[in-house]
Amino acid sequence: MSNAPLAERMRPKKISDFVGQSHLLGENGPIVRMIKSGVLSSFILWGPPGIGKTSLAEVLSLELDLPFIKLSAINSGVKDIRDAIEQSQKKGIFSGGKPSVLFIDEIHRFNKSQQDSLLEAVEKGWICLIGATTENPSFEVVSALLSRAEVLISAFIKSIRGSNPDAAVYWLARMIAAGEKETFIARRMLILASEDIGGANPTALVLANATFDAVQKIGFPESRILLSQCAIYLANSPKSNASYLAINAALECVKNTGNLEVPLHLRNPSSKVSKEMGYGKDYKYPHNYSGIIQQQYLPQEISSLSFYSPGDNLREKQDAENLRKKSTQ
Repeated sequence: MSNAPLAERMRPKKISDFVGQSHLLGENGPIVRMIKSGVLSSFILWGPPGIGKTSLAEVLSLELDLPFIKLSAINSGVKDIRDAIEQSQKKGIFSGGKPSVLFIDEIHRFNKSQQDSLLEAVEKGWICLIGATTENPSFEVVSALLSRAEVLISAFIKSIRGSNPDAAVYWLARMIAAGEKETFIARRMLILASEDIGGANPTALVLANATFDAVQKIGFPESRILLSQCAIYLANSPKSNASYLAINAALECVKNTGNLEVPLHLRNPSSKVSKEMGYGKDYKYPHNYSGIIQQQYLPQEISSLSFYSPGDNLREKQDAENLRKKSTQ
């Protein structure tokens, strides 16, 4: 009989030994997908003591045949971190360039300078950092280290915005291989379709919304095709941030001017009293006129302001022409 403690003897030896956490360890969970792709990304495990954070890190290194280095933030410092990074770099020479898994228990106990010493190694792929914490990482882990998980989505969005479909698909593949949730990627494309394409191609928003819905219905691995189709379409679409700029300008105006009164002719005369007060008086119903009618829609104090400036693309050039015609009537 082994003299090892019961907890050590019962420690999982492979992913299938784990019970629960299906959102991470299920067939289409991000951890299992990382194993299938052979690409391990850095991440932080947050949860109470004894739920298997350390065991999971060890099993991942075994499943992917990666060297495993373990530190505890309780008794480690910057020198220990640097030694571990150097050890990983040396081991990488003999493992085909594979990084070591650097597991840091109680990572929230590291101060800012200790956490900062990990940044370059994580960013350059010298190590795969797996941090374990019992505290909310949003409060206890420096934002720069947490943001390394957002580097791929940033590159993905900027590639689409820059109209480069090849780069967009590459960064999409990197996120999928790293176990990123398909719904997260689809949601970001949905935002981009309005923020960076907008009126230049309104169909982009329709496709992005359909992609978001379809991804939830289909799931991985087929959803990768839907994401690819949407990313390529968005990258090839004409770009405009006119809607984004317009709402920001309008919000800034509201912030600076407060609650300006609605012009009387735009108010709804829903009662005899409101009608007697002039609500709706002199309102021109557009369908009773041909073309665009001249009518004030903004409060008097800001009646000369303009928030929407059409972009330099085929569709919004038509908007600009319509606005020009209206101003000359």
